[in-house]
Amino acid sequence: MKNLKTLVMMQLKNKIDFSWANTKMNIFRKILFGFIKFAIITAITYIVLLLCQNIGIFYYSESPRIMILIVTFSLVFSLISCTKDLMLNLYFSEDNKVLITFPVNSNVIFLSKLIVFYFYEIKRSLSFLIPITLGSVILLVTKGCASPFAFLWMWIPLLSIIAIPVLLGAILSIPTMYVYKFLKKYSILQVVLFGVILTFVIIVIVQLINLIPEKIDLMNQWPTIRKWIYQFLVDVEAKLPPMRFLIRIIVGEQANIDSDCVINILTVLKLVLLMAVNFVLLVVVNLLARPLFLSIIAKNFEENKSRQINRKNVRHSKYFTFVNKELKINYLKVIKENIDI
Repeated sequence: MKNLKTLVMMQLKNKIDFSWANTKMNIFRKILFGFIKFAIITAITYIVLLLCQNIGIFYYSESPRIMILIVTFSLVFSLISCTKDLMLNLYFSEDNKVLITFPVNSNVIFLSKLIVFYFYEIKRSLSFLIPITLGSVILLVTKGCASPFAFLWMWIPLLSIIAIPVLLGAILSIPTMYVYKFLKKYSILQVVLFGVILTFVIIVIVQLINLIPEKIDLMNQWPTIRKWIYQFLVDVEAKLPPMRFLIRIIVGEQANIDSDCVINILTVLKLVLLMAVNFVLLVVVNLLARPLFLSIIAKNFEENKSRQINRKNVRHSKYFTFVNKELKINYLKVIKENIDI
Protein backbone atom coordinates (compact mmCIF):
# COMPACT_ATOMS: atom_id res chain seq x y z
CA MET A 1 0.00 0.00 0.00
CA LYS A 2 2.88 2.38 0.80
CA ASN A 3 4.47 1.74 -2.61
CA LEU A 4 1.11 2.34 -4.32
CA LYS A 5 0.68 5.66 -2.50
CA THR A 6 4.21 6.73 -3.47
CA LEU A 7 3.64 5.90 -7.14
CA VAL A 8 0.28 7.71 -7.18
CA MET A 9 1.68 10.86 -5.60
CA MET A 10 4.69 10.87 -7.92
CA GLN A 11 2.55 10.56 -11.05
CA LEU A 12 -0.01 13.09 -9.79
CA LYS A 13 2.76 15.66 -9.49
CA ASN A 14 3.59 15.06 -13.16
CA LYS A 15 -0.03 15.28 -14.29
CA ILE A 16 -1.23 18.12 -12.04
CA ASP A 17 0.73 21.30 -11.45
CA PHE A 18 1.51 21.60 -7.73
CA SER A 19 4.02 24.44 -8.07
CA TRP A 20 1.57 26.70 -6.22
CA ALA A 21 1.83 24.55 -3.07
CA ASN A 22 5.18 26.00 -1.99
CA THR A 23 3.76 28.33 0.68
CA LYS A 24 0.68 28.34 2.92
CA MET A 25 -0.49 31.63 1.39
CA ASN A 26 -0.39 30.18 -2.15
CA ILE A 27 -2.28 27.10 -0.97
CA PHE A 28 -4.92 29.30 0.65
CA ARG A 29 -5.27 31.42 -2.51
CA LYS A 30 -5.55 28.34 -4.73
CA ILE A 31 -8.25 26.81 -2.53
CA LEU A 32 -10.10 30.13 -2.27
CA PHE A 33 -10.07 30.78 -6.03
CA GLY A 34 -11.12 27.19 -6.69
CA PHE A 35 -14.02 27.53 -4.30
CA ILE A 36 -15.06 30.86 -5.90
CA LYS A 37 -14.91 29.30 -9.38
CA PHE A 38 -16.98 26.34 -8.18
CA ALA A 39 -19.55 28.66 -6.57
CA ILE A 40 -19.82 30.84 -9.69
CA ILE A 41 -20.48 27.86 -12.00
CA THR A 42 -23.05 26.51 -9.53
CA ALA A 43 -24.78 29.91 -9.29
CA ILE A 44 -24.83 30.37 -13.08
CA THR A 45 -26.38 26.92 -13.49
CA TYR A 46 -29.07 27.70 -10.93
CA ILE A 47 -29.86 31.10 -12.49
CA VAL A 48 -30.01 29.73 -16.06
CA LEU A 49 -32.33 26.88 -15.05
CA LEU A 50 -34.49 29.30 -13.05
CA LEU A 51 -34.78 31.67 -16.03
CA CYS A 52 -35.63 28.78 -18.35
CA GLN A 53 -38.44 27.80 -16.00
CA ASN A 54 -39.72 31.37 -15.68
CA ILE A 55 -39.96 31.82 -19.45
CA GLY A 56 -41.73 28.49 -19.78
CA ILE A 57 -39.09 26.30 -21.44
CA PHE A 58 -39.57 23.59 -18.81
CA TYR A 59 -40.88 23.18 -15.27
CA TYR A 60 -38.95 22.50 -12.08
CA SER A 61 -39.95 18.86 -12.02
CA GLU A 62 -38.47 18.43 -15.51
CA SER A 63 -34.96 19.46 -14.37
CA PRO A 64 -33.76 15.82 -14.28
CA ARG A 65 -34.21 15.73 -18.06
CA ILE A 66 -31.80 18.67 -18.38
CA MET A 67 -29.40 16.84 -16.09
CA ILE A 68 -29.49 13.87 -18.47
CA LEU A 69 -28.11 16.10 -21.24
CA ILE A 70 -25.46 17.56 -18.94
CA VAL A 71 -24.26 14.22 -17.60
CA THR A 72 -24.28 12.67 -21.09
CA PHE A 73 -22.17 15.48 -22.54
CA SER A 74 -19.77 15.38 -19.58
CA LEU A 75 -19.30 11.60 -19.68
CA VAL A 76 -18.83 11.49 -23.45
CA PHE A 77 -16.20 14.22 -23.30
CA SER A 78 -14.47 12.50 -20.36
CA LEU A 79 -14.59 9.13 -22.12
CA ILE A 80 -12.90 10.51 -25.24
CA SER A 81 -10.28 12.31 -23.17
CA CYS A 82 -9.60 9.32 -20.89
CA THR A 83 -9.36 6.90 -23.81
CA LYS A 84 -6.79 9.05 -25.59
CA ASP A 85 -4.77 9.92 -22.49
CA LEU A 86 -4.81 6.38 -21.08
CA MET A 87 -3.75 4.98 -24.44
CA LEU A 88 -0.73 7.31 -24.52
CA ASN A 89 0.06 6.92 -20.82
CA LEU A 90 -0.27 3.14 -20.62
CA TYR A 91 1.39 2.07 -23.85
CA PHE A 92 3.57 4.94 -25.12
CA SER A 93 4.70 6.90 -22.06
CA GLU A 94 8.42 7.29 -21.46
CA ASP A 95 7.70 7.21 -17.73
CA ASN A 96 7.06 3.48 -17.98
CA LYS A 97 10.77 2.90 -18.57
CA VAL A 98 11.47 4.55 -15.23
CA LEU A 99 8.57 3.02 -13.29
CA ILE A 100 9.48 -0.53 -14.34
CA THR A 101 12.87 -0.14 -12.61
CA PHE A 102 11.23 0.54 -9.22
CA PRO A 103 11.22 -2.32 -6.68
CA VAL A 104 7.45 -2.77 -6.90
CA ASN A 105 5.13 -5.25 -8.53
CA SER A 106 4.16 -4.36 -12.10
CA ASN A 107 0.49 -4.79 -11.19
CA VAL A 108 0.90 -1.98 -8.64
CA ILE A 109 2.24 0.29 -11.40
CA PHE A 110 -0.81 -0.42 -13.55
CA LEU A 111 -3.21 0.17 -10.67
CA SER A 112 -1.46 3.42 -9.77
CA LYS A 113 -2.05 4.76 -13.27
CA LEU A 114 -5.78 4.07 -13.04
CA ILE A 115 -5.97 5.76 -9.63
CA VAL A 116 -4.10 8.81 -10.95
CA PHE A 117 -6.58 9.17 -13.80
CA TYR A 118 -9.50 8.75 -11.42
CA PHE A 119 -8.23 11.57 -9.19
CA TYR A 120 -7.61 13.69 -12.27
CA GLU A 121 -11.20 13.11 -13.43
CA ILE A 122 -12.46 14.22 -10.02
CA LYS A 123 -10.42 17.41 -10.36
CA ARG A 124 -11.77 18.03 -13.84
CA SER A 125 -15.34 17.30 -12.74
CA LEU A 126 -15.07 20.08 -10.16
CA SER A 127 -15.06 22.53 -13.07
CA PHE A 128 -18.12 21.18 -14.89
CA LEU A 129 -20.08 18.09 -13.87
CA ILE A 130 -20.19 18.53 -10.09
CA PRO A 131 -21.07 22.27 -9.88
CA ILE A 132 -23.70 21.96 -12.62
CA THR A 133 -25.22 18.94 -10.89
CA LEU A 134 -25.20 20.84 -7.59
CA GLY A 135 -26.91 23.83 -9.23
CA SER A 136 -29.63 21.54 -10.59
CA VAL A 137 -30.13 19.89 -7.19
CA ILE A 138 -30.35 23.31 -5.51
CA LEU A 139 -33.14 24.26 -7.92
CA LEU A 140 -35.04 21.04 -7.14
CA VAL A 141 -34.63 21.47 -3.39
CA THR A 142 -35.52 25.18 -3.24
CA LYS A 143 -38.68 24.57 -5.27
CA GLY A 144 -39.72 21.67 -3.07
CA CYS A 145 -39.20 19.02 -5.76
CA ALA A 146 -36.48 17.18 -3.82
CA SER A 147 -35.44 16.57 -0.23
CA PRO A 148 -32.57 18.60 1.31
CA PHE A 149 -30.93 15.22 1.95
CA ALA A 150 -30.11 15.26 -1.79
CA PHE A 151 -27.29 17.77 -1.04
CA LEU A 152 -25.46 15.11 0.96
CA TRP A 153 -26.54 12.10 -1.09
CA MET A 154 -25.48 13.39 -4.53
CA TRP A 155 -21.75 13.13 -3.74
CA ILE A 156 -21.88 9.36 -3.24
CA PRO A 157 -23.19 8.40 -6.72
CA LEU A 158 -21.06 11.11 -8.37
CA LEU A 159 -17.88 9.43 -7.14
CA SER A 160 -19.01 6.19 -8.80
CA ILE A 161 -20.19 7.95 -11.98
CA ILE A 162 -16.83 9.71 -12.41
CA ALA A 163 -15.09 6.30 -12.41
CA ILE A 164 -17.08 5.11 -15.47
CA PRO A 165 -15.12 7.01 -18.18
CA VAL A 166 -11.81 5.99 -16.57
CA LEU A 167 -12.66 2.28 -16.61
CA LEU A 168 -14.29 2.35 -20.05
CA GLY A 169 -11.38 4.45 -21.34
CA ALA A 170 -8.92 1.82 -20.13
CA ILE A 171 -10.83 -0.84 -22.10
CA LEU A 172 -11.26 1.28 -25.23
CA SER A 173 -7.60 2.29 -25.10
CA ILE A 174 -6.70 -1.19 -26.42
CA PRO A 175 -8.34 -0.91 -29.89
CA THR A 176 -7.46 2.80 -29.94
CA MET A 177 -3.81 1.89 -29.47
CA TYR A 178 -3.83 -0.42 -32.50
CA VAL A 179 -5.61 2.20 -34.61
CA TYR A 180 -3.10 4.83 -33.45
CA LYS A 181 -0.14 2.63 -34.41
CA PHE A 182 -1.71 1.85 -37.77
CA LEU A 183 -2.34 5.52 -38.58
CA LYS A 184 1.13 6.45 -37.39
CA LYS A 185 2.60 3.86 -39.74
CA TYR A 186 0.68 5.21 -42.75
CA SER A 187 0.76 9.02 -42.60
CA ILE A 188 -1.49 9.43 -45.63
CA LEU A 189 -4.35 7.83 -43.73
CA GLN A 190 -4.07 10.54 -41.07
CA VAL A 191 -4.65 13.18 -43.73
CA VAL A 192 -7.60 11.24 -45.18
CA LEU A 193 -9.16 10.74 -41.75
CA PHE A 194 -8.77 14.43 -40.90
CA GLY A 195 -10.42 15.35 -44.21
CA VAL A 196 -13.34 13.00 -43.56
CA ILE A 197 -13.88 14.39 -40.05
CA LEU A 198 -13.64 17.98 -41.26
CA THR A 199 -16.12 17.30 -44.06
CA PHE A 200 -18.54 15.67 -41.64
CA VAL A 201 -18.33 18.64 -39.25
CA ILE A 202 -18.96 21.11 -42.08
CA ILE A 203 -21.98 19.12 -43.30
CA VAL A 204 -23.44 19.02 -39.77
CA ILE A 205 -22.94 22.78 -39.33
CA VAL A 206 -24.56 23.49 -42.71
CA GLN A 207 -27.52 21.26 -41.83
CA LEU A 208 -27.98 23.05 -38.51
CA ILE A 209 -27.87 26.44 -40.22
CA ASN A 210 -30.49 25.31 -42.74
CA LEU A 211 -32.81 24.43 -39.85
CA ILE A 212 -32.92 28.10 -38.82
CA PRO A 213 -35.96 29.77 -40.44
CA GLU A 214 -35.47 32.88 -42.55
CA LYS A 215 -37.91 34.88 -40.43
CA ILE A 216 -37.82 34.36 -36.69
CA ASP A 217 -40.90 35.51 -34.79
CA LEU A 218 -40.39 34.34 -31.21
CA MET A 219 -43.68 35.75 -29.95
CA ASN A 220 -45.83 33.84 -32.42
CA GLN A 221 -43.58 30.80 -32.79
CA TRP A 222 -42.85 30.36 -29.07
CA PRO A 223 -45.51 27.67 -28.42
CA THR A 224 -44.10 25.63 -31.30
CA ILE A 225 -40.50 26.15 -30.11
CA ARG A 226 -41.37 25.17 -26.55
CA LYS A 227 -43.19 22.08 -27.77
CA TRP A 228 -40.14 21.13 -29.86
CA ILE A 229 -37.78 21.60 -26.85
CA TYR A 230 -40.10 19.57 -24.62
CA GLN A 231 -40.31 16.76 -27.17
CA PHE A 232 -36.54 16.84 -27.65
CA LEU A 233 -35.96 16.37 -23.91
CA VAL A 234 -38.52 13.55 -23.79
CA ASP A 235 -36.85 11.81 -26.76
CA VAL A 236 -33.40 12.15 -25.19
CA GLU A 237 -34.65 10.64 -21.94
CA ALA A 238 -36.33 7.78 -23.80
CA LYS A 239 -33.27 7.01 -25.95
CA LEU A 240 -30.73 7.19 -23.11
CA PRO A 241 -32.02 4.88 -20.36
CA PRO A 242 -28.53 4.44 -18.83
CA MET A 243 -28.28 8.21 -18.34
CA ARG A 244 -31.77 8.32 -16.85
CA PHE A 245 -30.68 5.51 -14.52
CA LEU A 246 -27.69 7.60 -13.34
CA ILE A 247 -29.77 10.73 -12.78
CA ARG A 248 -32.31 8.80 -10.71
CA ILE A 249 -29.47 7.65 -8.48
CA ILE A 250 -28.43 11.28 -7.94
CA VAL A 251 -31.79 13.00 -7.37
CA GLY A 252 -34.07 10.10 -6.47
CA GLU A 253 -37.16 8.44 -7.91
CA GLN A 254 -40.19 10.10 -9.51
CA ALA A 255 -43.57 8.37 -9.78
CA ASN A 256 -44.28 10.66 -12.75
CA ILE A 257 -42.89 13.85 -14.25
CA ASP A 258 -45.03 16.05 -12.01
CA SER A 259 -44.13 14.32 -8.74
CA ASP A 260 -41.26 15.08 -6.35
CA CYS A 261 -37.90 13.30 -6.41
CA VAL A 262 -37.58 10.91 -3.45
CA ILE A 263 -34.43 9.07 -2.38
CA ASN A 264 -35.68 5.67 -1.25
CA ILE A 265 -34.61 2.05 -1.05
CA LEU A 266 -34.86 1.71 -4.84
CA THR A 267 -32.36 4.54 -5.22
CA VAL A 268 -29.96 2.78 -2.86
CA LEU A 269 -30.33 -0.49 -4.78
CA LYS A 270 -29.56 1.33 -8.03
CA LEU A 271 -26.42 2.77 -6.44
CA VAL A 272 -25.34 -0.73 -5.39
CA LEU A 273 -25.94 -1.89 -8.97
CA LEU A 274 -23.82 1.00 -10.29
CA MET A 275 -20.98 0.02 -7.96
CA ALA A 276 -21.32 -3.58 -9.14
CA VAL A 277 -21.07 -2.42 -12.77
CA ASN A 278 -17.90 -0.48 -11.91
CA PHE A 279 -16.48 -3.59 -10.26
CA VAL A 280 -17.22 -5.67 -13.37
CA LEU A 281 -15.54 -3.01 -15.54
CA LEU A 282 -12.52 -3.10 -13.24
CA VAL A 283 -12.33 -6.88 -13.63
CA VAL A 284 -12.51 -6.53 -17.44
CA VAL A 285 -9.77 -3.91 -17.34
CA ASN A 286 -7.67 -6.25 -15.22
CA LEU A 287 -8.20 -9.12 -17.67
CA LEU A 288 -7.63 -7.14 -20.90
CA ALA A 289 -5.63 -3.96 -20.40
CA ARG A 290 -3.32 -5.06 -17.57
CA PRO A 291 -1.67 -7.99 -19.43
CA LEU A 292 -1.16 -5.82 -22.52
CA PHE A 293 0.35 -3.05 -20.41
CA LEU A 294 2.72 -5.45 -18.66
CA SER A 295 3.82 -7.08 -21.91
CA ILE A 296 4.54 -3.71 -23.56
CA ILE A 297 6.60 -2.28 -20.71
CA ALA A 298 8.49 -5.57 -20.38
CA LYS A 299 9.23 -5.54 -24.12
CA ASN A 300 10.42 -1.93 -23.96
CA PHE A 301 12.62 -2.76 -20.97
CA GLU A 302 14.23 -5.69 -22.80
CA GLU A 303 14.79 -3.55 -25.92
CA ASN A 304 16.54 -0.89 -23.86
CA LYS A 305 18.81 -3.51 -22.31
CA SER A 306 19.67 -4.96 -25.73
CA ARG A 307 20.62 -1.50 -27.01
CA GLN A 308 23.28 -1.09 -24.34
CA ILE A 309 26.79 -1.44 -25.68
CA ASN A 310 28.69 -4.18 -23.96
CA ARG A 311 32.25 -3.00 -23.54
CA LYS A 312 35.08 -4.86 -21.92
CA ASN A 313 36.49 -3.24 -18.80
CA VAL A 314 40.07 -2.07 -19.33
CA ARG A 315 42.40 -1.40 -16.42
CA HIS A 316 44.47 1.77 -16.82
CA SER A 317 47.42 3.06 -14.89
CA LYS A 318 47.01 5.55 -12.04
CA TYR A 319 48.71 8.29 -14.11
CA PHE A 320 46.37 7.82 -17.11
CA THR A 321 43.29 7.71 -14.84
CA PHE A 322 44.31 10.98 -13.14
CA VAL A 323 44.97 12.76 -16.45
CA ASN A 324 41.70 11.49 -17.95
CA LYS A 325 39.73 12.74 -14.93
CA GLU A 326 41.31 16.22 -15.08
CA LEU A 327 40.63 16.50 -18.82
CA LYS A 328 36.96 15.63 -18.35
CA ILE A 329 36.55 18.10 -15.47
CA ASN A 330 38.12 20.94 -17.46
CA TYR A 331 36.04 20.05 -20.51
CA LEU A 332 32.82 20.24 -18.50
CA LYS A 333 33.91 23.58 -16.99
CA VAL A 334 34.45 25.05 -20.46
CA ILE A 335 31.02 23.86 -21.62
CA LYS A 336 29.36 25.32 -18.51
CA GLU A 337 31.10 28.70 -19.00
CA ASN A 338 29.95 28.83 -22.64
CA ILE A 339 26.39 28.04 -21.60
CA ASP A 340 26.44 30.78 -18.92
CA ILE A 341 27.70 33.28 -21.50
